[in-house]
Amino acid sequence: MIVIGHKNPDTDSIISSIAYAKLCNFLGKTAEAGRLGEINPETQFVLDKFGLAAPIVVNGMNGNTFALVDHNSFEETLPGIDETKIVEVVDHHKITLKTSNPIFIHIEPLGSTCSVIYKIMKQNNFSIDSNLAGAMLSAILSDTVIFKSPTSTQEDKSIAEELAKIANIENIVSFGVEIKKKKADFSKTPASEIVATDAKDFDFCKKKAIVAQVEVFDWALKERKKELLEAMKEKKGNMDIYALMITNIMTEETYLLFEGDEQILKNAFPNGKFEENAALLEKTMSRKKQIIPSLQKVCEI
Repeated sequence: MIVIGHKNPDTDSIISSIAYAKLCNFLGKTAEAGRLGEINPETQFVLDKFGLAAPIVVNGMNGNTFALVDHNSFEETLPGIDETKIVEVVDHHKITLKTSNPIFIHIEPLGSTCSVIYKIMKQNNFSIDSNLAGAMLSAILSDTVIFKSPTSTQEDKSIAEELAKIANIENIVSFGVEIKKKKADFSKTPASEIVATDAKDFDFCKKKAIVAQVEVFDWALKERKKELLEAMKEKKGNMDIYALMITNIMTEETYLLFEGDEQILKNAFPNGKFEENAALLEKTMSRKKQIIPSLQKVCEI
């Protein structure tokens, strides 16, 4: 069995794959961690800091079965995968996967899949070493945006504190800032790569959208608005909307760039401060809880 996270993997996706594969092997199930894309600078920093090998790149099924972590939709997983090849799911997103056979599914409304996996590890008396603990803590801090995201829960904070003790990390917030800054410098990144960062496809029945997200500590990317929009227009294809969330960790705001039907965006975010092909959304940091539900509600009317 190969454990895979979603396409365009983030830190939680990669570390979840590693952690869950280790747990499966401990429980007597032969498993290997895999990935469906390149590793971003933040995740590479985490892997290097804690001495973990990157999961193998998975390009096809090759007769394997799969456990999905940090996702449970066909749009986000291995292209062409047969539902019969999916045997387990561990996630923190809403359920969209449909299978013809019963499978093991463990989903909880926490801020990170690593938080969910940590709970399963404790239930099975799995001993977490300091390096794995540090990596899992990193994933939680990344996915919860150092507990600023509305997806973050008190349970995530409690789990983070336990992992920090195992990893001998004294200041969790300072460590979280160190991690997030590894992915926040886009000064030398081509516009085509920026607009594809952590991009996810969404089918809202009547409309289709791609929503990407980058996290920053300042608004330097606003100065590249024109080239970012040009890159988005090239990638939009037959999608109704292509949006890029530029989320400022310090101000807890999102500058939403978009190509497509502006009225959809205005209906979805009536309190946004709109300008040409963009809107500033206050107190907005989560794609999962704040952007997608609002778009879905408007697009499925």
